[in-house]
Amino acid sequence: MKEKILSIFWIYYIISGVYIILLLFIFDAVSQVYPMLGIFGTITWYLSYLYIIIFALVSFFKIVKSASLLKTPFSLITIIFFITLIFIRLDNPKSLSAEASIEISCGINQLTTTPDFGYNQTCMFGYPARQYFLPALTTFLFGRNIVSINSGNAIYFILGLIIFSSGILELYSHSFKGDLINSILVEEGYAKVYDKYANDTKRYQQLKRIEDPAKTNMLGVWSCPETNTNCLFLGSKNSDKYYKPGCKTIKRIKPENLICYNSTAQVKKLTEGNSKLIFIIQPRKP
Repeated sequence: MKEKILSIFWIYYIISGVYIILLLFIFDAVSQVYPMLGIFGTITWYLSYLYIIIFALVSFFKIVKSASLLKTPFSLITIIFFITLIFIRLDNPKSLSAEASIEISCGINQLTTTPDFGYNQTCMFGYPARQYFLPALTTFLFGRNIVSINSGNAIYFILGLIIFSSGILELYSHSFKGDLINSILVEEGYAKVYDKYANDTKRYQQLKRIEDPAKTNMLGVWSCPETNTNCLFLGSKNSDKYYKPGCKTIKRIKPENLICYNSTAQVKKLTEGNSKLIFIIQPRKP
């Protein structure tokens, strides 16, 4: 029953979107000849905003559902963080954009003083005035103040952030690439899948599958050949310590300072006449 209702909703939603686009084309042409009909174009333009807002709300519920069912709250936390940050700074004069103030002022003036209600008018450097109708709405309703201008400017950003995040989650929910961040890093060879924690790694098998092409094509970290495989010990020009190959400390040594010891005789020669304590550090077993 629930799926049937959703199916009907999307059918009507898509049909209404088609009608809105057709009406916008019609009023765009007619208002050129009869400017007064521009009011219908402006009303339809606001309906298109409502159409996008509804889509953003549906997208937000999808993100919440994804966060609860799939345990992937990163997108939801990011959206909440940015929205909270925006609301905290709504009354901050430092957040006010001079250009945005001019655009909103122009949008309101075109709405209230032109024959076609700003539908075919321009602002700033020839941009269509209608694109500023939504940011100008809060100022038009609540007056010209810092909060109204900042909140109007944030509307596009919030809607775009929600829709984009929902689209990314939808895309990767049907792929074998696991979560977005880890999959990109592994796929491009910027990270390796740590086999030691296979049982604790989310989507381990999926990440291992996309790691194979990176290894085959020698991308990122896989492009670095193992040059120290024949070394008995490794050390640094700036230190009298030496280590077994595989020790994590070796990764901290710059390549130009790395020394390879192929025999115990070389190590003994290193320690002759040296009263300092020499450490042989074994790599930790997995």
